[in-house]
Amino acid sequence: VAIRITELALAGRMPDRKTSHREDTNTGRCVSDDIDRASLQAWYDLTAEVHRDWLMTPRDDLAGGRPRDLLHGAQEWSSSVVEGQRLRFHHKASMVAAAEDVEGYAQAPMGGEEMVVYFDLCREVIQAGWCWVASQADLNRIQRDELVSRLQEVRDEWLESPFEGGPSPRFIIECSRRRVPRAVGIAIQGMQECESTEHQSDCDCPICNLLDAGMFGTCFTSLDGHHLELDDEFAFSMFEKFEDWEEQSNEWRELSDADEDWEPQAQPDA
Repeated sequence: VAIRITELALAGRMPDRKTSHREDTNTGRCVSDDIDRASLQAWYDLTAEVHRDWLMTPRDDLAGGRPRDLLHGAQEWSSSVVEGQRLRFHHKASMVAAAEDVEGYAQAPMGGEEMVVYFDLCREVIQAGWCWVASQADLNRIQRDELVSRLQEVRDEWLESPFEGGPSPRFIIECSRRRVPRAVGIAIQGMQECESTEHQSDCDCPICNLLDAGMFGTCFTSLDGHHLELDDEFAFSMFEKFEDWEEQSNEWRELSDADEDWEPQAQPDA
């Protein structure tokens, strides 16, 4: 990622490099100020390009495989195991986490939730890369190691930060790898941590009040990954095979075209 970002910067591909990105002093995250819609879209397209190149480029250390290939292959199986854990819970049995000290745990196939988190992590890291480049008075390839170190810091900080007001990405990844569902306040056998509240602690809306009172019973939470499909790009999709993604994309386009062509019928006079 650092190599690709610096290549694009040195090639003059970055719009408004000096004025469009800065690091927020309170959160440490990269933010964009006063960018018009066209420039914002250009930045987004560039971010998606770096992300796509990372996922779809064959690598020697993967024996010619692509990073994207490692994200798929276990989602359906993992989901079935997690659903079985939910059934155990509903039948008054404990949810039991898979062991984390077995051989191969670190390279275990990704479940759906870990894949969603990985997508967001990539976008966060790439955005931080633009921010870092914008802060450099004179960019050169020698500085690449500095960028790598900065991106590692961003990754580690992000993994421990709340994800959309809930638990950290690190915890979501652990649950996904250990094949257990996440439910607010419900203990998981074999893990010390459990799901934290899924709403803001200072929120006083009726739904949050009912959640606090336990009126909805056990609340399982999950990430469906719908935003991975918003770019209409196979590289980011939850679908493993191009043919399946293409079929679904065509169906969505047909529905969208039908909605655009629909016109309200004139009502007859009474």
